[in-house]
Amino acid sequence: MAVVCSTVFTAMLSGCGGGNSANATIGGTLTNLAAGTTVSLTNNGGTPVTLSANGNFTFSGSVASNAGYNVVVSAQPTGQTCSVVYGSGTIDFSGTDVTNVAVNCVANTPIGVLVSNLGSGDSVTFTMTLQNDPSNTSTVTVTNGAINEFPVLLQVGALYSVAVTSQPGGNASPSQVCAATSAYAGGVVSSTPIVVDFNCQ
Repeated sequence: MAVVCSTVFTAMLSGCGGGNSANATIGGTLTNLAAGTTVSLTNNGGTPVTLSANGNFTFSGSVASNAGYNVVVSAQPTGQTCSVVYGSGTIDFSGTDVTNVAVNCVANTPIGVLVSNLGSGDSVTFTMTLQNDPSNTSTVTVTNGAINEFPVLLQVGALYSVAVTSQPGGNASPSQVCAATSAYAGGVVSSTPIVVDFNCQ
């Protein structure tokens, strides 16, 4: 009797629309991608879609109703960082298409060092480190009062720090000691170019 009731209930549920057969497509809008660059997106870790122009996009294939979707950037464009808003959720029972995934790109940020009072003919070397990836470093050697930029661009939102790795004249017997003018020479990268100030004495 239990088997019959279960079969009848399943048939009734299917007849009332209880099946899980509705599917939805996933898409949205890309903004501010620089000309001549591309960004790649994946949904639920599937095959990437590579975009080369701003505007609307839609992933191939579909997602079943009541199933989840998760859109992420799988490959950033050169010189930019793209972020996703409204990229995850669950498809409703009726399988309504998702069209509001928003992907926006911003230019990566240059970071430089400005040194004051460095002696004539002396130089000081700095290392910039990304806090979430200590092995990811970059160095720059400064010999004058101009802003000297590291040969990398930083992604917006990254945590960074800058430190002296070689004082003027060498660390063993420095002719001067250069130190950051603020308590902490680092922070969170924004879209505004960064200049870290150091003073030598």
